[in-house]
Amino acid sequence: MCQLVCMMMHAFGYGLFYASVGVLLLPQEALHMFEEEHAIFLAVMLALAGVSQLVSPAAGYVSDRTCSRLGRRMPYILLGNFVLFLCLGAMFLARTYLYGYTYLALLLAAVVALNVAYTGFTGLVSDVVPATQMGFASGIMGGLTAAGAVTGLLFLGWLGDQRLELAYGVYACAVLVCTPFTFFSVEDKVRARRARKLSLLANVSLLANLSLLANLSPHMHMHARTQTHARARTHTLIHTDTYPPMHPRAHPPLTPATPPRSHAYNHLRSLAHAGAGPRGSQTLEHQGTAASVLDLS
Repeated sequence: MCQLVCMMMHAFGYGLFYASVGVLLLPQEALHMFEEEHAIFLAVMLALAGVSQLVSPAAGYVSDRTCSRLGRRMPYILLGNFVLFLCLGAMFLARTYLYGYTYLALLLAAVVALNVAYTGFTGLVSDVVPATQMGFASGIMGGLTAAGAVTGLLFLGWLGDQRLELAYGVYACAVLVCTPFTFFSVEDKVRARRARKLSLLANVSLLANLSLLANLSPHMHMHARTQTHARARTHTLIHTDTYPPMHPRAHPPLTPATPPRSHAYNHLRSLAHAGAGPRGSQTLEHQGTAASVLDLS
């Protein structure tokens, strides 16, 4: 439990900053630097604080694919808190010398850095906390966030409007105190470089295959269209009158061939036609047939 509380100290600083900066600090700073148009510039400050949260999905996406000696999440926690610490000091100088527009730019940078650090922190919690303890860890994180918010509101309310510039020192101290607790209480998981390279190669291979398919798809479509037209033309030629059906009489039935006659048969037939009567012709026909049979056998 002590380790979980130390790791969740980042949530305390996050709640301290976010709960009090929009309620107590920015209204007074808008009135201090933009006295005549303080309402408009207060709206601009709050809009910048809200829009800066859109960086969180991009920070989480990059954090998931980060490979470093400090792990995947810890570099963003450290970098975000470091930039936030520098911006707090620069914001104090900008409000002291009434550099209003510079203050707006520094406010945007500070809130972006805060959101990047908090994105890395939430990813760290999901990486190192077991699933069986996630509910307990979430309860501790929510409790520390609420404790930071209450502390910031009470402390800045106690300072009052005349000493509100001390709020920048309070925020800076919260960053300096909470960050080491989170850093030393847990060891961030280091993603293997080989696994990262393999994932990159897989992504490149997938993109190359998709590009190849995109280039081949027009040619495949044209080939399919050509094959379709060819099949349709063949079907039309077969089922039209280009080749009309032939009449059945064009193919007479085949009859058995008459066996060849012998020379003796032909001689007897000529004699029958020359002088013999019908009966003789029949006799000769019979004898010629018998002779032809004998000759063929």
